[in-house]
This record gives sequence, C-alpha cells and structure tokens, in this order.
Amino acid sequence: MSNTLTFTRIQLTNWRWSWPSMLLTGIVVPVLMSLGLGVYAQNSGGAAVEYAVIGGLSFSLLFELQGKIATNISFMKANGALDQLAATGAKRLQFVVGSFIAFSLLATPSLLITPVAVVKILGLSLSPSFTIIPSLVFAGCTFLSAGMIIGALCSSLEQASSISLLLAITLLSLGPVAVPEDLLPSWLQIVGEANPAVHISEAIRYGLFGGDGIPWGSIAYLVGVTVVLLLGAVVFLPWRHKRV
Repeated sequence: MSNTLTFTRIQLTNWRWSWPSMLLTGIVVPVLMSLGLGVYAQNSGGAAVEYAVIGGLSFSLLFELQGKIATNISFMKANGALDQLAATGAKRLQFVVGSFIAFSLLATPSLLITPVAVVKILGLSLSPSFTIIPSLVFAGCTFLSAGMIIGALCSSLEQASSISLLLAITLLSLGPVAVPEDLLPSWLQIVGEANPAVHISEAIRYGLFGGDGIPWGSIAYLVGVTVVLLLGAVVFLPWRHKRV
C-alpha cells in the first residue's frame, strides 16, 4: 500500500506544473465543444443536448486520462525512470494503481466543472443516479489502461502522443458518443456497438440525466473491457531492473 501511495505522490509531483494544459484540454475545450454542439442540438430536443454534454465530457476524459498517461509512460520508459522504480523492488501493479489514482485526481476538476457549467448554461436539469460512480470508474480505468498500453508499446513520446490522439478522435467519432444514434447512418451505429466510448457515454448519460432503464448491457461491456485492458497494461508495462 505504501508503494502505491508513493507512486501516486510521484506522479502528482511530476504533473504539478501542467495545470495550463489541464485547464485547456480538460475544461475550456470540452466546455466550448459541448456548448457548440448543445446550441445546435437544442432544435433536435433535450436528448440531443444531453449527447452534446456527454460528448464534451468524453473528450475531457480521453485527453486528460488516456492522452496524458500515454505520454507519461512513454517519457518514463525513454529516460529509464521505469527501470529505476522497478529496481526498488516495488510491484508493477502498485505502479499501475498509483498512476491511475494520480491521473484520476488530476482529472477530477474537469469532471466536476465541465458537465455542471454546460448544464447550467444550456438550462438542462440533472437527475443523478448511483450508476454515475461505477460508470466513471470503469471509464477511467478503460482510458487509463489504453493510454498506458500505448505509452508502453510506442518507441517515442511523439509516437505515443500521435497514436493516442488518433485513437481519441476515432473513439469519439465511431458511434453515438456526442451525436444521437438516430442522426447517424446505420453502419456507424453497428460499428459503435464495439466502441467502448459509446458504452461509456451511455452509462454516464444515464448516471447524470436518467432514462428509461439502467444500461446494464453497457456497464457489463465496460467491466469486460476494463479487465482486458487492465491486464494488458500490467503485462505490457516494461518493469525490469537492468543490471550493470
């Protein structure tokens, strides 16, 4: 437990100077994106506006969690920091959990401010459900695990950043994440069934605005995706002490 908290503190310390970037990609851009889509979607009804809000929140999660941890792991791998941490005798799972806690804490302001600000400006009403907690947990673990795998497998910081950006745009585009499914072509709706971001947005949307029924299918899908990606993050993370 002590090693996990130590890794959390290390990651938080490493990112203490990055608040301008977090302010931009975590709050300003998602809020403007949600407002832009929301104003346009108001003519289509309340459901379309809810999609706009969740689209902005998904954008924030992808860039604050997946994007930042991908570049972080790639940088630590390149400069030998992971090898130094492994030499302490700590377990790689402790580093993974500690990093997840740190980046989740760093993303918390955007998770709180983005939906509240957009809902207030657009005049929507929230109907929170208990499902918002597991939905955000599974969303965070999914994106953080994907980002850690990208950082572990890429050969450079630039490559990790580019691939993470490409994946983020792809996840936001394939399926009803920021746009209602009835406005999308049928083939894109079918493709979206396999997109974790679609299930994340559906679960979070119900957690914030309510709906006809708890999306147990999406939550179950996220449980499976989280387990697979988390195992992948632990397996692919380079965690070995190089003997001199």
